[in-house]
Amino acid sequence: MKAIIFLLVTFFSAGTLYAQQQVVKHHSYTTYYRPGLKEPDSVAYDLTPAMMNCSPQAPRTDNFQADPNIPGSPPPGDYAVNHGVPRTRWIDLGHLFNALDAACDGPFSDECYYTSNMLPQYQSFNQGDWKKLEIQEQKWAKTQNLRIIAGGIGSLGTLPAGENIPKFMYKAIFRNKHWQAWIMLNDPSSKGHKLDTLSNHVNELNSLTGLHL
Repeated sequence: MKAIIFLLVTFFSAGTLYAQQQVVKHHSYTTYYRPGLKEPDSVAYDLTPAMMNCSPQAPRTDNFQADPNIPGSPPPGDYAVNHGVPRTRWIDLGHLFNALDAACDGPFSDECYYTSNMLPQYQSFNQGDWKKLEIQEQKWAKTQNLRIIAGGIGSLGTLPAGENIPKFMYKAIFRNKHWQAWIMLNDPSSKGHKLDTLSNHVNELNSLTGLHL
C-alpha cells in the first residue's frame, strides 16, 4: 500500500489539486478527501490474489458510517434522498474501494463503508456499468496484483446536504505493466455497455484529473 501512496503523490501536480486534499490511509485503501466537496476526490488501493481468494469471506454488512478519521465526514443519512424520486433517478452510495474487495479484511472490512470511500452514483449506473468493471477487476485480481485509482470528475449538482454528484466516474487499473483507464457517465442510462467501448486513453484521464499515469 505504501507504493500506492508514493505513486499517487507523484501523479498529482504540485498545485492546488493536491494541496486541497486530506490524505487518510486505511487498512486496505487510501482516501484523497476533498473537504470542500464533502467527499473523496479519489481512492487508491492494491487488489491482490490474497484479497480475492480467502475462505471464508466476511459477509457484506452495509454498515455505512462517517469516517471517524476525517472531521466533518458526512453521515450516511445525507444520501437518503430517494423518497419521492422516480426509481430511475435513485442515488446510491457508490463504493470506490468495493465491498467485496474488503471481504478478506476481517476486523477491517467495515472500513469500506466509510462515506470517505463513497461518491453519489445513480443506482442503475452503480449496479450497471460500474459494477461490471468491478466484477472484471476482481476476476483479474484472482491471478495478478492490480493497482487501482477510482474517483469522480465534474458535477451534476449537489445532494441537499452539499455533497457533489460527479458527472463522470473514472477508474484506472495498472496491470500487465501498463495503465488502463475508464471514464463513465454517471447517468441512469449507463448500464449494459461492453467494457471495451467504455475504455479511454490514459492521456485523456490525465488531462481531466491532473493525474500523471
